[in-house]
Amino acid sequence: MLFDAMSREDVIGVMSVMAPFEVGTSADLYPKAVDLAVAADIIEDANWLAGIDFEAEDLEMRTTVLHPDVALVALTRGELAIALDPAAADPLFADADSFHESITLQEAHQELSSAIWEANREIGDLPFTLQAPDDLFVMTVKHDGKWFVSASYTVAEYARQILSLPPADFSASRDNPASGAETPSRVIDDLVEMVNSRSVEEHWDAILSGDPDGVFEPVAVFSPPDELGAFLDYTPAYNALLERVEEWLADDEIGFDVEAMTESLENIEVEGDVSLAVTTREEPAGDGKATVYLESGSISTLLLLSGQTADESVFFELDASWKGLCAQGHAAYFDGSSSEFIEFDECLPQEALPEGLDQAFVVVTEVNGSWYISYVETILAYAELFIDDALRDPEIRSRLPDIGFAAAPS
Repeated sequence: MLFDAMSREDVIGVMSVMAPFEVGTSADLYPKAVDLAVAADIIEDANWLAGIDFEAEDLEMRTTVLHPDVALVALTRGELAIALDPAAADPLFADADSFHESITLQEAHQELSSAIWEANREIGDLPFTLQAPDDLFVMTVKHDGKWFVSASYTVAEYARQILSLPPADFSASRDNPASGAETPSRVIDDLVEMVNSRSVEEHWDAILSGDPDGVFEPVAVFSPPDELGAFLDYTPAYNALLERVEEWLADDEIGFDVEAMTESLENIEVEGDVSLAVTTREEPAGDGKATVYLESGSISTLLLLSGQTADESVFFELDASWKGLCAQGHAAYFDGSSSEFIEFDECLPQEALPEGLDQAFVVVTEVNGSWYISYVETILAYAELFIDDALRDPEIRSRLPDIGFAAAPS
């Protein structure tokens, strides 16, 4: 289905076979983005991929199930072809030369292997020996009972195989999913409570120990398991890579003493507290989504970082509050030899912001009865505000009737 949609130059069709938690509502935003590109003379019309032909022929695939919800689909045989006819293509490609290239999957794999072999010659003493994967492949994941192509898992698995890292643990994001919150607004309220429930010392100790249930717990608890699936599942690979880098840095020829740096950080005593408060407002966004606006709030921090000597001690204070997109307060710094006190009362410049963006917000999604912060949907929601604002421009709107792909915002 992926290659079929690509052969039809069907961008929305390609999105439909990608993992929903990776593309979110991109298919709804895409027509507006195309309208804006046309009105801005970046492309000529909605059918901007005309003149570009992609074909996949005689494909043979082998599926390896790595987990009941994850499978690797190896592309073992077939031919890929791409052609460009500038005469039929959008003016965006007018200066390009016409071409028609085809390559078998075996040839493509051989070219990748050659490139990796050449890279091994170039990287010298870095702690990486690259290795070509056995086949070209895509990773697929099961979501709501259906299988989809996953870009994040595909990239992570290629990196894992090329760097010869340990296998992923695909149960990590599935067997013990994050708990989430009971309501949309509780996502922020519970996150704030978790931050305030720990002392600065506890946060600092969690950072030093790499404790995922410490300083990073608020992020983990309120993040959708599927959106962070590739990150969580490939943790064994990331840890192995980090260990390699640390061993390389500790090599005598590099001269970077990782152990000494770690001991130095451990010798720093951190005292103080953090107090965070946020006032929220939620609005339903349909389809198991809600928008949580961060209407106002405050943060106050007192930190004392004490080294082995008095000269290494640093005092820092922050006392700030915000309403909408305006913040006021002060910050102070003192290190024994110098000090600085800064007062601020600033707002984000309205001329740089789209109409309707007067408060920060996050989009939260419901998964199995719990609510989580959706990074994908939040980014897309901000993008839509900027695109809609651009489409309201009189000059842009004057061109919209001739575009006819997406409805112009009112």
